[in-house]
Amino acid sequence: GWDTVVKELENPTYAHLRPNKVTLSSLTSAASVQYDMHRVDWLWENLSADVELDALVYCTRSKAYLLCSQPARVLPIRAELENRSIRPCFRTYTHEAQALLQLLFTSPNNI
Repeated sequence: GWDTVVKELENPTYAHLRPNKVTLSSLTSAASVQYDMHRVDWLWENLSADVELDALVYCTRSKAYLLCSQPARVLPIRAELENRSIRPCFRTYTHEAQALLQLLFTSPNNI
């Protein structure tokens, strides 16, 4: 499980190998379908600095937030993309709309 993944990522034998966007996206997706928000955050904190991020990788992150019932965390993603000069894709906007709908239905007075 995750212990093996962490052990391999921290293994000094593979220190010269860095995760890429496919690795980050795949691990983020795996954590999100397990509803493991702690793991999603850990992955982004520990791997994203070494990865060439693009809009699709960010969409994996926003999907994870939606699946883990964290819709408010989806909303700043588009601004983060724009700050990094990454052009948002269609999924960026659909995830943002889904987040707003989730927020509307869970607490309509707070939007």
